[in-house]
Amino acid sequence: MSSPIFSQRVPSGFTPLIVTSECLDDQTRLVLAIGEIDLVTAPILVDELSMVLRPPMPKIVLVDLSGVTFLSSTGIGVLIDARRRGRAADVRVRICGPNRAVARVLQLTGVMDYLEVFDSRMAARLTSSPVGLPR
Repeated sequence: MSSPIFSQRVPSGFTPLIVTSECLDDQTRLVLAIGEIDLVTAPILVDELSMVLRPPMPKIVLVDLSGVTFLSSTGIGVLIDARRRGRAADVRVRICGPNRAVARVLQLTGVMDYLEVFDSRMAARLTSSPVGLPR
């Protein structure tokens, strides 16, 4: 008899979230998310960001959302918390590459003004501070 955990089925239409991280240089870490960030998948991103935001601390963490197809309020909360935790440790957490739909969600919810959001990974790496956005 199998345990209930192993007998659970993946919900129909479920899109998994894949999150990876890597060092781009001695001061920059990249967290790449691909898929949907929602109530079910957000803990995957939380876990990866928690690993990246512990010593030895980078100076910049890039969260690349170019592969994210859906961002729920739970996902927005994860990004806000990462920025807060980074700021407390003097780490710049920068969001980069959101597609049009994800950027629109960030804009409509008002967090675009709070998060450091860049069109691309390159722009996030090369810019010392985004224009008009708070540190």
